[in-house]
Amino acid sequence: MDFHERMGIVHALHRLWNPLPDAVIDELAELMDLGPGRRVLDIGCGAGELIVRWARDRGVSAVGVDCSPWALAQARSRRDAAELDVAFVEARGEEFETNERFDVVSCLGASWIWGGYRGTLRALKAFVRSGGFVVVAEPFRLREPDPEYLEGVGLKREELHDLPELLEIAVEEGLRPLTLLGSSPTDWDRYETRQLAAVDRWMRANPDHPDRESVWEETLKGVRLHLRWGRETLGDALVLLREPSPVSVSEDRWTSD
Repeated sequence: MDFHERMGIVHALHRLWNPLPDAVIDELAELMDLGPGRRVLDIGCGAGELIVRWARDRGVSAVGVDCSPWALAQARSRRDAAELDVAFVEARGEEFETNERFDVVSCLGASWIWGGYRGTLRALKAFVRSGGFVVVAEPFRLREPDPEYLEGVGLKREELHDLPELLEIAVEEGLRPLTLLGSSPTDWDRYETRQLAAVDRWMRANPDHPDRESVWEETLKGVRLHLRWGRETLGDALVLLREPSPVSVSEDRWTSD
């Protein structure tokens, strides 16, 4: 099964493809004083919940970038239903280019696009105006990870920073940390286990699909890893930063609909 299709299936019951609670997203909008006239860029936008919600509730206009046609179909459906000023671009995040500088640039839980947290901060700085905001959601290490857990989830020890390191790396990259808002173990539990409900619903709707059992087993494996190790090993932080150094970007390459 196509990777993006599988991600669409397991996240079918998630608005935000991330363990962060809804209240954190709304609190973030308050902290940035979002309102009409603000422009937002969300790279790795998934189903578009972040910018669709801010466009609907705060009146911003936005651009979302993702390489998954499955996720973008859902994102466009949400946008069209609410008639919002949000454009979605199908492109790999690391290949997206534009001359525009945005008031807010975000990437929630997709730092692998640029090889990790530090690379993500450097990439996002290229798209934000002077004095604008950079928003990153990043897992962080609560304790030393078990080698069996790292192998199971496909992570390396050096890829996991602790919370103080997330703060210090941002400072080293010339950004001003404003706040770090986190998810709780309950938020993680809800995020991971709800994927089982989504897959179960999909299996009942697709009884003859050749991949139904493999999708279920892979999802169940992920939940087992989370419950045995993950909930005590990983936290998730929404990091709000400001005032990046200006970086030039070449002319537009992508069009949006």
